[in-house]
Amino acid sequence: MSKAAREMAILTLALLAALLIVVSDEPSYGLLLGSWALMGWFWFRDKQQKVTVDASDLDPKDVKAYRQQHRGATISDAVNALGKP
Repeated sequence: MSKAAREMAILTLALLAALLIVVSDEPSYGLLLGSWALMGWFWFRDKQQKVTVDASDLDPKDVKAYRQQHRGATISDAVNALGKP
């Protein structure tokens, strides 16, 4: 699932939760749905990646080439793969 689809699903859950709280006679269903949306937001948020190698003499062209060869790799992934331990 792409990042945009995950964000849209979480937003939809949150909006449905707000609608259920306002319209429904039993707001606990809306609160349950809202808690699922909140858990999804925490679960799928972007996590910080750390560079764990020495990248002082790394060429940016090598990083770009690595990312083109390995689709979906982040800059941190490329630097960690190409840098000196």
